[in-house]
Amino acid sequence: MADLNELEKRIQRIEEQLGIPNGYRYGFEELVDCLDRRTFEMIWVGVDTYNIAVSLIGLTDEQLKKVKGSFSKTRWAEITNEYQGPFMQEITEFSVRVKRQVILDKIRRLESGGEVVLGRDPDYQGESVPWTGIKDNQGPFVDVKVWVQSVFSQT
Repeated sequence: MADLNELEKRIQRIEEQLGIPNGYRYGFEELVDCLDRRTFEMIWVGVDTYNIAVSLIGLTDEQLKKVKGSFSKTRWAEITNEYQGPFMQEITEFSVRVKRQVILDKIRRLESGGEVVLGRDPDYQGESVPWTGIKDNQGPFVDVKVWVQSVFSQT
């Protein structure tokens, strides 16, 4: 397995040298707006509740309503309970982008396996996470309580 990780790092270095973008061609919010319930259900299978909860931070109430329909009542309750946890006080914008990248990577795997079909203009760059030089504890911090109060009071 170490050989595979080494190969991935080499590919990433070559892509950086050649100026190839390291991001997925779709933005997270854009996918939330355009995917249907069944596709969301496929994406969420096997994704940790905490990762889902953090990736949803910052979405609008309308986007949350759309995503909420893809979860059972029990799973949605688990997700909303995550916002009361102690770890939510230390969420940074970078943390949200990293958790969204986990979801985008899963979508990319589903798309490459032919389970999900997405189309887009090939020139679109999409979101990317700059992995070098940024640590999770670097700000700015996200005020999760304010976001939860403003969005969940409307849903």
